[in-house]
Amino acid sequence: MKLTLLISIILAGLMMTAAPALASGNKAFIEQVGDYHYAQVEQTGLEHEAVLRQSGEAHSAEIKQEGLGQHADVFQKDFNNELTTKQFGASNRIKAVQDGRANWMYHVSNGTGNQAGMYQYGNDNRMELQQRDDGNIANLQQIGDGNTMAPQQWGGFNELTYVQDGSNLPALGIEQDGGVVIEIYQTNN
Repeated sequence: MKLTLLISIILAGLMMTAAPALASGNKAFIEQVGDYHYAQVEQTGLEHEAVLRQSGEAHSAEIKQEGLGQHADVFQKDFNNELTTKQFGASNRIKAVQDGRANWMYHVSNGTGNQAGMYQYGNDNRMELQQRDDGNIANLQQIGDGNTMAPQQWGGFNELTYVQDGSNLPALGIEQDGGVVIEIYQTNN
């Protein structure tokens, strides 16, 4: 009886001090329409998804995901479009679209096998990308107006597709380190 009681007390103590398990499979869906938007999403664990849609007025959004298999989809339309996204871990994916006005986006990912699709359509179009580690893929596209892009990739076997279509196209500002594949398309109207 005393031995059983002692074992029960020890097990209860161990269960109370055990670290919490990482969450997985969480989904965040945010839709903001009109006026002075701001959204922030933070997810840690496995296979989370964040979907964010903002339309009209003064957008601003931040997404931070840590872990494995994270997904983020962002759409911002008209006016001050501002987006910062960070993904840490492996096999993460982001798709971000900004349509119209002062478009600015910044994305950083650290880890292997991450994918970034970043698209800007119309007006000031400024984009920065940083990918660290191996096997990362980035598809960056700007169509119309300001078009400034600064992609950086460090590590081996990374791929970058760089597309710009419009007037006032700047000189290329690409930094890649390691074994990489790059495709560049620029059309000056």
